[in-house]
Amino acid sequence: MTKTTLLWLLRLGIGLLFLYSGLIKIMDPHRFAESTANYLILGDRAVILTAIYLPWLEVWTGLAILLLPPMRSAAWLLITLMLLVFTAAKISALTRGLDISCGCGTGEEPMTLLDVLENLFLLALTTAGLLLDRPKI
Repeated sequence: MTKTTLLWLLRLGIGLLFLYSGLIKIMDPHRFAESTANYLILGDRAVILTAIYLPWLEVWTGLAILLLPPMRSAAWLLITLMLLVFTAAKISALTRGLDISCGCGTGEEPMTLLDVLENLFLLALTTAGLLLDRPKI
């Protein structure tokens, strides 16, 4: 597989994933706020702000990866940072024994170690995108 093909697949997969993830949260901000609150990490005000702004950040970074070459490096960095925070929150919830859904999509099933492993896989992909998808100077 060529570098060009790999980057195209990474952009398509991660871009669509974050675009979709943000859109489903935008369509039901109350549900996303409840999911966020269930982690017992943020205060009420931070939960509300997260429920309002984070989905839009996911949408815009997904779009930037897909459609805006000048913004790709920044989008890769933001997505990688979001995934680091999401992964840390999942690990924190699991180690504290919280029986909650991850709040990542439409499912309500309890979070497991598999959810953390999925995030680690996504982190590897976004790190590859961040390192490989550099603008040509």
